Amino acid sequence: MRIAKKLLSQVTQIAYPSTCSLCNSIVTSQRGLCINCWKDLSFCTGQLCKSCGIPIQQSELSDETDTMHCENCYRFPHQWSTGRAALSYEKTGRDIVLSLKHADRTDLVPLCGQWMLHSARDMIQQDSVLVPVPLHWTRVLKRKYNQSLELARYIGNKTGTRIDPSVLRRTQRTASQGNKKREERYENVRHAFRVCKNVTGAHIILVDDVMTTGATLDACTAVLLEAGTRRVDVLVLARVGQDFLQQA
Repeated sequence: MRIAKKLLSQVTQIAYPSTCSLCNSIVTSQRGLCINCWKDLSFCTGQLCKSCGIPIQQSELSDETDTMHCENCYRFPHQWSTGRAALSYEKTGRDIVLSLKHADRTDLVPLCGQWMLHSARDMIQQDSVLVPVPLHWTRVLKRKYNQSLELARYIGNKTGTRIDPSVLRRTQRTASQGNKKREERYENVRHAFRVCKNVTGAHIILVDDVMTTGATLDACTAVLLEAGTRRVDVLVLARVGQDFLQQA
């Protein structure tokens, strides 16, 4: 029986070879990406900023002795407690985010979700609640799905963590954050979210696809803390790098 299963697997592999999830080139393993796409993928590992999860060098640490922050988060502190990101938003990482966000590539969710799970292994607690950053209903209608909700569902299903997409509602259809300066991004989403459930004493983990300045996540965190949330942490698929943020 084992020989038959192995033979069937080999025949299937020949007839339907595995392909890279991004460039469709044939791959010899089930990793999801080809070697060329993998080599341009930058994971957030090593010494990480406590606020946003981006890798930082010792020379970039703030003068504080009890916490670690990248230069950007030291200059512009965020309202949440801890932030983690799986990838740097560059090259392959950027391609993955854009494909998931705008190209109906929900098949990338398991791959991305596994990376995020690795980043969040110390963040998720027994009483945590995963809350995806909501889209305005008009955007959901056009896009047919919320990529942040799909990522949260995968993580929740794998860990048994509660998922509640009804906690936050996006009450305003805001303009795109692209091409906006930091102050404009924060002003754009300042009154865009509302808490719709009792969150008193809750530990909420906000889930999103990408963090740039953190304006959207800060806006969500602000209304959650105002509503009585005990702690808010942030988990994103990708984090934009310092080079871009210095110009924002």
